[in-house]
Amino acid sequence: MKNGFLIESIRLLGRSLKSAIEGVYGLWRFSYLQDPIVSILGGGNVKQGSEYGNKAQELSRMLVENNLSVITGGGPGIMEAANCGAQEGGATGKQLRTLGIMVRGIDPGFTNSCAQTFRVSYLSQRKWFLIHYSCGFVFFPGGIGTMDELFHLLDLMKLNRIPQAPVILIGTAYWAKIREWYVDFAIREGLVPAQFEDLFMITDDLREVIDILKKASQK
Repeated sequence: MKNGFLIESIRLLGRSLKSAIEGVYGLWRFSYLQDPIVSILGGGNVKQGSEYGNKAQELSRMLVENNLSVITGGGPGIMEAANCGAQEGGATGKQLRTLGIMVRGIDPGFTNSCAQTFRVSYLSQRKWFLIHYSCGFVFFPGGIGTMDELFHLLDLMKLNRIPQAPVILIGTAYWAKIREWYVDFAIREGLVPAQFEDLFMITDDLREVIDILKKASQK
């Protein structure tokens, strides 16, 4: 056990050092991104040209036109659509308005043609960048990874580990059951305090999303 402990300790130290170096590099890349920043998250399997792919692209274009930058996970689906929308909104030249944070080993061979990207080694690092530098968060439909990011974010807000900020879910039909579980079960059973009932909202109105995020960016 002693030898196993030493080997594991060295491995963890190496991982910590690698994460720190990648974190510093990521912050350097973020330094070129114009404030304020909005994170857009959603499924990598959402097809380009689909309802939600088009909405992600349109919303990102509107955000950049309203002087809000867009960050994503850098991959395909909603992420690529959001980066492409930001590019259409004017994310060019020295005024960097969109950025993608990719994870090594995920979506191998994919190249994001609409945004500058950088890679980190661990999902936890990507979540850090997506969560800690944005004035608001927009979630489009996605799978397990998107749900993980959503509930991780809500938990950090509930525990006051990060400031309260708008969390907006696009797609009333897709997210309806999540809202039903959250209000009618988790809150009613006392598993989530009632004070957090409005921790997130669901809408299909992109203009409403822009108005909410513009107000949040001015705080």
